[in-house]
Amino acid sequence: MRDIRFRGKRKDNGEWVYGGLYQDQAGAAFIIDAHRSSHSWNKDGTALIMVEAIPVVPETVGQFTGLCDRSPDKKECCKGDIVKVRFRKHNGKFYYENGVVEWCKEKGDWLWVATLGDEMLCQVLSENYIYQGEIIGNIHEHAELLEKAK
Repeated sequence: MRDIRFRGKRKDNGEWVYGGLYQDQAGAAFIIDAHRSSHSWNKDGTALIMVEAIPVVPETVGQFTGLCDRSPDKKECCKGDIVKVRFRKHNGKFYYENGVVEWCKEKGDWLWVATLGDEMLCQVLSENYIYQGEIIGNIHEHAELLEKAK
């Protein structure tokens, strides 16, 4: 079974929180922390579940892709992450490009997307592909990393 989780930056202190996602009709976003929930029983035997809904900045919400990078701590890859990927040139030398993790509705899959001059490079994000890369930041805190990989 796939682990469906989200992350978002808290409105009150800017920290990242992880868990389930709730968005209301007005567009407000909340992360539901399952570890901070509790339950009790009503007199009729039905469950009463209490959860903490943490308000987050809607633009920072990103879904976990189900993949982790190659770093020693195996960082979880989410929408909006910037991933540095190693490529091999025809001459055998390696170079690096930074790209963003995005969801592609048309393909129904996660993509790594990089802009190279006037061209756009897209690659389906698979376990093998993400293992070639390392998460170096995200578009919400480190947009400058997309300017040019070093």
